[in-house]
Amino acid sequence: MKDFLVKWQYAKLVREIDRSHGESKVSALGRSGVKAIKLADANLSILRDYFLEKRELWVNTTNGDTYLNFFEDRIISFISSLIKNNNIKSDLIDYIGNGVILDDAYIWNKVIDGNLTSDISGGWHDDNVGRRIKIFIGLPSLKSSDGITKTQYIRGTHHFLYRPRLLGYLRYFSVSLQNLLVHAFYGLRIKTIQASPDNCLIFDTNLIHRGVYRGSSNRLILVLEFIDKRKSDALTPYQAPVGRSQPPRICNMSLEKLDVAFQAIN
Repeated sequence: MKDFLVKWQYAKLVREIDRSHGESKVSALGRSGVKAIKLADANLSILRDYFLEKRELWVNTTNGDTYLNFFEDRIISFISSLIKNNNIKSDLIDYIGNGVILDDAYIWNKVIDGNLTSDISGGWHDDNVGRRIKIFIGLPSLKSSDGITKTQYIRGTHHFLYRPRLLGYLRYFSVSLQNLLVHAFYGLRIKTIQASPDNCLIFDTNLIHRGVYRGSSNRLILVLEFIDKRKSDALTPYQAPVGRSQPPRICNMSLEKLDVAFQAIN
């Protein structure tokens, strides 16, 4: 309940900033709020190999996830080139505006063992920061049999101005019940999209969305989060889920370098 009240406190700030973007920017991702693009000249095995090379820096969580967000200059340069060479920059500026920054970046490995309906990221939610772009880039899998990450979303929900949703909290109690309710109310608007080593997903995390975890595999992805700098600065004191106020996944954060890397391509 305390967490819910904190979100109500900063929700007005989020709505004010999002309104300033204007509907023309909101429509940059189309009616669905999601865009998939084919990657040009992306040797993503470099990122997979880097993840494996830095095992001592992995951060492990209780739900089987491991994270790495310490990037050396060579990897920062690779990410910058990836954004630049695939025309992602224009989508980010069109959607968020000239104040867009790279707010967080990490490689995320999720071990899938059966149907993880108890995993809260497999429950329907938004990211509680209003409009923000998250990019998922699938890396060559640690298991050759699987490298595809699926995301489901409710088409068009990115247009809603942010307010804390009780629906999102239901996943902490029963993902299965929450999924049943969402399908009952939004069934025809539920869409599925995939990130794989030859394409990436660009989507607004204000969408109601969830990860789809089935089978047995490793899902290895690079995650990039882009946000209006005013919003990131405004939400940091509230410990909101923006890059600068989330608990660091490792002690050496390289966000300053990543910001410089993104600014360099503007």
